[in-house]
Amino acid sequence: MKKASKWEAVMKELSESKVLNVQLKEELNKARETIASLQVSLNTPRSETSEVRSEEFIGGLGPSSTHRHGPQAGESNAEMTRFMSSVNQISVSSISVPECKPSCELEEIGRHDFEVWKDLLTDSMKLAGVSDEATQFIVFKVKAGQKLLDVFKNTKSVENAPNELNFPFSNAMYRLNTYFSSGADVMLQRRKLALISQKTDESDVAFLMRVGAIARMCEFGDDKEFEEIARAVAEHAKNRDVRTTALKLLSRNGTFTDLVDKVRQLETIRLNEDFFNLKHGKPDSVMVARVATTPVGQLADQRGRSGKFGASSRGRYAGQRYRYEGSSSGRGRGSGSWRGTTGAIPERCFRCHSLYHKSFNCSAVDKICLNCGGKGHLQRACRSLMRGDSSRLENERSSDMRASDVAAISKVEHNQVDKAAEDKVSEVV
Repeated sequence: MKKASKWEAVMKELSESKVLNVQLKEELNKARETIASLQVSLNTPRSETSEVRSEEFIGGLGPSSTHRHGPQAGESNAEMTRFMSSVNQISVSSISVPECKPSCELEEIGRHDFEVWKDLLTDSMKLAGVSDEATQFIVFKVKAGQKLLDVFKNTKSVENAPNELNFPFSNAMYRLNTYFSSGADVMLQRRKLALISQKTDESDVAFLMRVGAIARMCEFGDDKEFEEIARAVAEHAKNRDVRTTALKLLSRNGTFTDLVDKVRQLETIRLNEDFFNLKHGKPDSVMVARVATTPVGQLADQRGRSGKFGASSRGRYAGQRYRYEGSSSGRGRGSGSWRGTTGAIPERCFRCHSLYHKSFNCSAVDKICLNCGGKGHLQRACRSLMRGDSSRLENERSSDMRASDVAAISKVEHNQVDKAAEDKVSEVV
């Protein structure tokens, strides 16, 4: 019994192993077939494999506008042509290039403007996949603009130009390049550089960049180009610091990049000063009244005359006021004295030109004048002499005596700036 049970177990294992071997053989055959098919596909050219059973790769996908099966048996060539035409139209319509315009509104299109626009057009057509000449020429006519088309129509094709029928776009670019690189255009750009001027609302950096753009079209060469740029900036820039910087860099063999950096620094300093003035306010100017000065000649004359009256009149300024204290006897200060007060200025004695007594108390009542020979006054009080002195003093006053303006005293008050002013400052910065 034990031997029979063992025999049955061995037979069972043998049958199971046979079944397993059959399954392994089947899998091995399938693997060999797969390897053979892969080898065939690798050895087949790409043009053939792209057409073989493309349904297998997209059969499980749903409807989609981006997945298109290969040409079916019932599909005509006209439908394929319409499909490719729609694709080309989509790619052409995706080109977004503005028309060619001059950098200055009142000027014509220059070579720099054309070259910048041409580079933008060609790069856009490359991105859109437009490579055939006919389509490129159509895009050129649509995007060029009226001014550039007028320039193109005024040019003619020459022998060295590409064929106008087979290569219309290349022919158009050749004609425009010839027009903008002619000797007449170079001379025109050089005259523009010589006569350039900075506009009222144009910043220093913008003016410098405009000068550099025109100088690049003048074909001066690398050595002379910066010299012409510095000369134009030094002659026509409105800012004194910019003109000085251009001359300094020219003498130090600087470059256009160095000049741009220096001008940007000056622009930054100017903006900072504007910000400071707008935030803190300008200092209030206080005007002081005018003061009149006495001419030197008049002061000397007054000092000389006051010295004749004795030491009592020394140290008193011109025009000092006096008060008379009368006395009925004696001379000079004994007969009557005058001292400073807030009263009116008394008249001088017409006999001796003194301030300290009246004419009826003057001791010169019987004196003889050495100037005119008259009796009753002294030479220093002679009327003829006084008239000459007064005319001389009047002439000196008219020529020398002028009211001088006292320098304005400036004081800076830090006023609080309202919110609107600060917003305006932030826009400037």
